[in-house]
Amino acid sequence: MNSAALRPDEEHLFVLLLAFRFSSAVTCAQPLAAQAPADGSEKFSSLASSRRNFLGPGVALRPPHADAILLCQQAKKIGGAPGPVTFISEGNDMQRIRLNTATEVLASIPTMLGFIPTASVIVIMLKDEIVDGRTTKQIALVTRTDAATGEGAEFDPAPYLQAAARAETTATICVAVAEDAAAVIALDQIAILRQGFRDAGIHDMLALHVTALEAGALWTDLDTYATGLTEDPNASTLSIHNAVEEGRSTAASREDIAARYAVTVEADTAPAHAALHAQGPDFVRHTVTELVTLIRTRGNPDAELAGRVGLCATISPTARDALLFTANGNEHAAAHAFATIARQVRGNARIQILTVAAYCSYISGDGPSTGIALEAAQAAVIEGNGEHDTPLRNLLDFALEHAVSPAAVTTQLHAISAEAARSFGVGVDNLDS
Repeated sequence: MNSAALRPDEEHLFVLLLAFRFSSAVTCAQPLAAQAPADGSEKFSSLASSRRNFLGPGVALRPPHADAILLCQQAKKIGGAPGPVTFISEGNDMQRIRLNTATEVLASIPTMLGFIPTASVIVIMLKDEIVDGRTTKQIALVTRTDAATGEGAEFDPAPYLQAAARAETTATICVAVAEDAAAVIALDQIAILRQGFRDAGIHDMLALHVTALEAGALWTDLDTYATGLTEDPNASTLSIHNAVEEGRSTAASREDIAARYAVTVEADTAPAHAALHAQGPDFVRHTVTELVTLIRTRGNPDAELAGRVGLCATISPTARDALLFTANGNEHAAAHAFATIARQVRGNARIQILTVAAYCSYISGDGPSTGIALEAAQAAVIEGNGEHDTPLRNLLDFALEHAVSPAAVTTQLHAISAEAARSFGVGVDNLDS
């Protein structure tokens, strides 16, 4: 990896990767990330507070829920057709998904985020790219944050402007999704954002307000005052394409994504310890190989396998790293499997498995799920009084905060995970895809 060709934040990530690579322990005596102030004041460090509120490159925001997704890493581009935007989804068939109207743009937002937002301010940041000899717009970043509530709520556009600069943004689409009192606040925030983008020389391509992203809601173009009705997001071309080509569905809300990581009935650890005793040095190899097979067949881990995977993650740093290998080529299915396992394990095992789940989501380009998994891992760290934090969690925090490309993370960690799996006798060359 040539660090001279990297952005400054990716150079920092490279240093963190090296530190992670040669770390002698999974756990840290103290969490690397600063804790949120007890008084609730809005203070941030370079690695943010205990509540992960990452908007994009180098940004941490209040109010508490902010999400970012690097759609450009999923090879989706926009621009070049009549109307606001055109998506070019580079699948095996190079299918072109065109969004020519505001209605189509709005219907696609839930698919971009992975859930249907409410009371939110959304900014689609675009950057120029030359495709087939002409300039098009590529999605650099899609950001969403809660519309601030309460009398006298302050809104600072600086983090958005910083994110736009770091993403080399040349144009934006701003959307306020809110109604009643929240709509007034969201529209004020949109106005501030648009002025900030214009002052920064960024093209204010489109601005919309919609009461809800559901079929039949009224939307308004904030410049022309044209209006229309929204369509069912689940019936949008982009949603159908994602469901068919990638097997991904859109959650009804951010809370629904968070529920995927919530604890459920704890798996009995006795069978896992018995398997470790019986299999000895072959325990990790058997566990990783079985998990790879399950992920590739998109199966659901049962309690017995969850217990073994959880134990595997706590045996040693190398054993935990071997689990990362299972995501290669099957990122979405792996993210689902590790989320299911994380719900069934506790303590250090839960922290490690949530972190692996976050890694799987990150390398698939799913920023919201990554952030939510890291929030759950951080909560588990706090619950354990910081005894079982891991450098990998902090590395992913940094990567998400600074919008480091999933490819940059994958390049390094895939090599590390393959080496770890190979050290336990896993047939890496046969399983690698």
